Amino acid sequence: MYSVRDLARQTGTDRMADLLSRIDAALAIEDAPSRRGELLARRASYLARLGKFEDARRIIGDLRSGFPATSNPRVSIWTMAAEGIVCTFEDLSEEGNDRMMRAQTLALAVRDRTLIAWTSAWRAHLQSERSDFDGMARSLEATFSTCVGDEHDALARASMVLANAYSSCGALELATRWYTSSRHHALEIGDQATIDALIYNEAAFTVGWLRAEACFSSPDQAAIAHAAGQIASARNYQSLIGIRAVNNFADLWQARLSLLQCDYSGAISALGEVRYKEPFAAYNFDQALIDIELAYCHYKMGDLASASRLAPHRRVDLSGLHRDEQLVAAWLREQMVEIAEDVLSIERARNDLDATRTAYALEQRGLRSAIERFDALSAPGLPDAVAHLSARR
Repeated sequence: MYSVRDLARQTGTDRMADLLSRIDAALAIEDAPSRRGELLARRASYLARLGKFEDARRIIGDLRSGFPATSNPRVSIWTMAAEGIVCTFEDLSEEGNDRMMRAQTLALAVRDRTLIAWTSAWRAHLQSERSDFDGMARSLEATFSTCVGDEHDALARASMVLANAYSSCGALELATRWYTSSRHHALEIGDQATIDALIYNEAAFTVGWLRAEACFSSPDQAAIAHAAGQIASARNYQSLIGIRAVNNFADLWQARLSLLQCDYSGAISALGEVRYKEPFAAYNFDQALIDIELAYCHYKMGDLASASRLAPHRRVDLSGLHRDEQLVAAWLREQMVEIAEDVLSIERARNDLDATRTAYALEQRGLRSAIERFDALSAPGLPDAVAHLSARR
């Protein structure tokens, strides 16, 4: 089986060549059907990450026709993993998580190191999105302890997942270390989609953490200004490169950053536009939350009539959102108690905020506990990490 480094060796491309070009160059000289199947699956996965879903699905359809499920287990696993990535980036469906979980299970069964590393890295990504932090940590261990040093694609993905996790709990120095690791591995293979995502993630996860911290105390204005620069860079870079798969997220977090910056007029305009974009996952977007954010902006601008019209006076079910978004919703509603319809609503809003603060703090401790095993690992090359984690298994 190929590592992506093999592609560079066999095609003679330089280290900054685009990953898609490397795959295409390898396909041009590869005759073995099973290896062509792997390369095509990787091509489909990368196209999905660029937002080219029809092209990706066409390749997957050809692979399904050319390699029936029992004819070549490894190609079938690569194809299943590609399907998981397409589903994840196209419509953020649960099917993507299911396909990647099955691919990881089968990879472990056939004991293919490259497949284990690849599927475990993407499984960790999906588990982190669903706040399954213990599962995420186990998948990261599987990636780091299985990878050889030149499996840059899997290491780039796993490093980014870990960096996002550190950023989510405010361990920003460790987050920077692992973002650097992810960028190192992405540069090695010319993975521009990952480089683009890194620029976005460094900003978005920091804004998410600052947004939650603002529910306890005044936010760090210097950190907000830094995140603003990162989001601006991410949006400019996405426009330049033409990667469309996460543009909607960049717009959403720009809107929420405006709220943190107390630019309420700008936030109203941005939130009004982003609410009609898609796809968003149910765990980080809800129209009721957008209404609450818009109501808060109008409230802060002194337009109590608009705030009262937009704010849901009855309790709305936001349990499908990530815990930090539930916290933000509870804090915003408590801040607007002046427009509550009765005393009971005021008391409920304050009780909800207390309960959500407690639940958020508990989840933060769980996340930090899950990833502390990685605190001492080296980056970006990770040789010590692989040895350390292999010894734990």
